[in-house]
Amino acid sequence: MPAGTSPPGPSCQGEADLGSQPQAPAPRTRHDRIASRSPLADRPRRETQPIPLGPRGLSFKAGPGHGIVLMRPLNPAPNAAWAAVLSFFVPGLGQVYAQRYRAALGFALASIANATAFVAVTGATLLSPAVLAATLGMVLFTIALNGAAALHAWHAVRHGHDWVRPGWRRSTWTWGVVLVAISLGFEILPEDLGWSAFTVPSSSMLPTLQVGDRFIADGSEAARAALQPGDVIVFRLPRDPSVDYVKRLVALPGQTVQMQHGRLMIDGREVPQEDLGAAAPGTYRRRLTLPDGHSYVVLKTEAGSVLDDTPATTLGPDELFVMGDNLDDSLDSRVPSAVGLVPRELVIGRAAVIFWSRDAGRIGQAIR
Repeated sequence: MPAGTSPPGPSCQGEADLGSQPQAPAPRTRHDRIASRSPLADRPRRETQPIPLGPRGLSFKAGPGHGIVLMRPLNPAPNAAWAAVLSFFVPGLGQVYAQRYRAALGFALASIANATAFVAVTGATLLSPAVLAATLGMVLFTIALNGAAALHAWHAVRHGHDWVRPGWRRSTWTWGVVLVAISLGFEILPEDLGWSAFTVPSSSMLPTLQVGDRFIADGSEAARAALQPGDVIVFRLPRDPSVDYVKRLVALPGQTVQMQHGRLMIDGREVPQEDLGAAAPGTYRRRLTLPDGHSYVVLKTEAGSVLDDTPATTLGPDELFVMGDNLDDSLDSRVPSAVGLVPRELVIGRAAVIFWSRDAGRIGQAIR
């Protein structure tokens, strides 16, 4: 042993012995060999790390065990509020914007089915309390559906990930054009429903309509073509078409109408009437039954009025005779200078349903 060299201690000897033992290399898999050549090999394998390349916006990412994978161009994350607005007005469009295509299809189909049912219910039958209730139900369902679609779209954006620019088939613009076109189709293709709301300003139609009652009139072609004596109609005043009146239709073209001693005469025959008793001091109720069988209740005062006796009037083509149910307090066809005969073309529609009244029990009643 050379001078100045200390003998190795046990620890050194032990280390030398351990170092001298050959170490078996760890087995390497094909994945390890590929990953070792990847510039992202030192990063977690399941973490997506886009690397932009060039002005075209292409990018690579580290795939799970497959090295570098080419990606589509990346999009900025969508705006959650904008997605909610899109879906509230056009259910399904916000889901397309959030890249949730199955949900978009579901909301779009639900919206189309609801619109189809609305057109079928409102366009196939005349307005009635049942039709009005069904329509109100579908309106409430529409609000709930649009709200649910908006909430779902907002949630999808807030909890989304990996926003990738879609192709044109999945573009928000493409789906937007399609869904908006369908929505406009349901607005344009069906005939105008012709429903209008009116408020009763006077007592001329008591007891059928009270002051302040609000009702809906059915102005569809089907309703106006099917007018019958006994229907309550809304029409434009012949001498001033800017004013709307509501009265009861009592006679059609070709018939002759006259009042004699407070009794209604049609074609020379007295209309049957039934006394229903007093409605208030000095006022009593009568039930009139027209020749076609339609009956309704009117008010008549004991004192009577100048309208109790009128000349016989024969209606010409397309002329209608109307009267108020409050016989002694109504300007109608018995007063030629005020209303006179009503041309059919001035009829707006048939009064159908009371939707508001100071008397809550009258809400939803059909007008007969």
